Amino acid sequence: MGKLPLLTRRSAIVAGAAAGLQPLLGSAAVAQTAFLAAPAALLMVDASSCHYCRRWHADVRQGYQNSEEGRFAPLMIRQAGNPDLRVVKGLVYTPTFVAYSGGTEIGRIVGYQGADHFWGEVGGILRQAGFKPVKRGT
Repeated sequence: MGKLPLLTRRSAIVAGAAAGLQPLLGSAAVAQTAFLAAPAALLMVDASSCHYCRRWHADVRQGYQNSEEGRFAPLMIRQAGNPDLRVVKGLVYTPTFVAYSGGTEIGRIVGYQGADHFWGEVGGILRQAGFKPVKRGT
C-alpha cells in the first residue's frame, strides 16, 4: 500500500467539513455550496419571476461585483428552490441576501428597497466580517 499524501491543517478541515456534509446533502451539494467554503461571500437568493430581483440586478449587480465589497465578499447567486439552499434556514422572500464569513451567516438583507438602502446595509454587515473600506481623499 502506497503512502497517503500529508494533509495541511486547512485541507484536513475542509475535507472533514465536506465529509460531514455529504450524508446530509449528497456529494454534488458539497461542491455547490461555495458560499460556505469561501472566506467571505454574499449569497443572493433570486427568482426569475421576482420584480425586485430584476431591479436589484439592473441597479446594483454590476456595481457590487466591481466594488471593494464585491471583492471582499464575492456575489454568489442561487435561484429559489436550488438544492444548495437547504443549508440556509428561514428563506421566505426573494431577493434575500445572506452574508457569510468562514461558513457562518453574519447577516442578511430581506427584500430590495433601493440601491442606497442596499449599500448601507451590506456595508454594515460586511464590516462584521472584517471588511474595511479604503478611505479615499476628498
